[in-house]
Amino acid sequence: MSNIQKIHFPGQHHNERIFLVIRRHWLMFAKHVFWLLFMAALPILILLLINIFLTDFFVPDDFFTILIVCGVSTYYLFIWVFFFRDFLDFYLDVWILTDERIVSIEQLGLFHRVVSEVNLTKIQDVTSIVRGAFATFFNYGETHIQSAGSEKRFIFRQIPDPNGIARTILTLHDSARQSSDQYHETRPL
Repeated sequence: MSNIQKIHFPGQHHNERIFLVIRRHWLMFAKHVFWLLFMAALPILILLLINIFLTDFFVPDDFFTILIVCGVSTYYLFIWVFFFRDFLDFYLDVWILTDERIVSIEQLGLFHRVVSEVNLTKIQDVTSIVRGAFATFFNYGETHIQSAGSEKRFIFRQIPDPNGIARTILTLHDSARQSSDQYHETRPL
């Protein structure tokens, strides 16, 4: 049994099969981690520079040492909070492609989530966009889905293999349209 078949999400229909679970490209989170590592190294560099250049002029007392330890500890606490927030935003943004619909779950901050869905038969257009050399090299970009529903446009941002995902969506759309047409042809009036 594959890992996708073990996944269930709230509101999933009884016989609904999941084909793809899409998250943002790992490189998007790596950018945040790199920036946070740089910010974490900053106090160490500052303390080293103070230790090297100012030890002749300034001898810290116990109160000043406690103040520095408390300040640096608070700084690192904020670094952890930002890391946790970035990780949640990265991990909880998910798009689910099933044989019936597309479910978009986007986390916008710690306490704000937007969940929307579109039926596969209501899809009108699918476009994939890869911008820049970096995105082309690492194969990530956007997939735009135009629908006839109330949510006019779905945008999957910073996802891996946007062209392959667009093809998968179009394939699922075609099979959903065919099964919908067969259902309407065989249904008695």
